[in-house]
Amino acid sequence: IQFLDLGLKKNNLGQAARKKYEFSVRIENAPGLYNHSKLIIITPRYIIRNWTDKLIAIRQANTSDVENFTIYLEQSENISFNWTDFKQPECIQMGLCQQSSKQVFNWSGKFKIDTPNEFAVKLLKDKYEYQEEYLSLIHI
Repeated sequence: IQFLDLGLKKNNLGQAARKKYEFSVRIENAPGLYNHSKLIIITPRYIIRNWTDKLIAIRQANTSDVENFTIYLEQSENISFNWTDFKQPECIQMGLCQQSSKQVFNWSGKFKIDTPNEFAVKLLKDKYEYQEEYLSLIHI
């Protein structure tokens, strides 16, 4: 597997874009009649799936959710993930959301997703005068 980094020069507002797109590239022999040809398969490097029954928010650490860089995942939904600011550390945060407003209760600490690993992340949900705690098991 090889990795290819692509970036954009300007976004639709004319401002310098700071996103970083990472892809996996796989090369295979084509099947059947085309077996002397090569297939080049490009897929997103990161796919995030929500295995919980809660609405989850994901963002790159050190970016503001005011900037509309937050990704929302419903139960069993998956989505490709790209870095919203190539100048910030490649770490993400996650949090539980209020279903109706998509307001994030509390953001988790930041963690890396570039190396296979398994660990737990504590998610807090404010509930009037007390907090509910959830542990989310992360598989990379």
